[in-house]
Amino acid sequence: MNEQQNPDSSGGTLHMVTFRVGRSLLGIQIELVKEIHRMLDVTEIPGAHGIFKGLVNLRGKIVTVVDMNVALGQEETAGANPKLLILRTTGELLGVKRGDEIAVSLGYENEDSAGLFIDRIEETVVVDGDAIRPVPPNLDEKKKMLLSGVIKHNNELILLLNVSRVIHRCREESAVP
Repeated sequence: MNEQQNPDSSGGTLHMVTFRVGRSLLGIQIELVKEIHRMLDVTEIPGAHGIFKGLVNLRGKIVTVVDMNVALGQEETAGANPKLLILRTTGELLGVKRGDEIAVSLGYENEDSAGLFIDRIEETVVVDGDAIRPVPPNLDEKKKMLLSGVIKHNNELILLLNVSRVIHRCREESAVP
């Protein structure tokens, strides 16, 4: 089974939040999203580099922020109205309907609070899980490593983001040598 597919064995339906990062349309399962904010003040960490944007204090909880433009090999996010998509931790995901199935099927590992710095939110969509196709081989390597498939929806391709890989890469890049 593709890592980003709905855990239903039949393929079933996939409920996703879609968003823009540069010109790319990406999507993740809606159950992984805790909340969406207009950009909050990010505390940059001296010496931090790579996709690690910094930290945000969200109601007393520290959230690691990943700049998705940088993660996908583009210029740092500098849009007029960027958004911060806050992800559920693995523990929080287990508290939602079918969360345990989703966590297992995606190999979702996110023990710390994390957020994705994106250009803008698009819409929520429902797609057929059987419509997921492999990541095209001609995509940029930085993108391919963070994706788990594509879906054609309304004459556009939605790139399915593998959030666990994004978080893992952020941890690798922000580790002190």
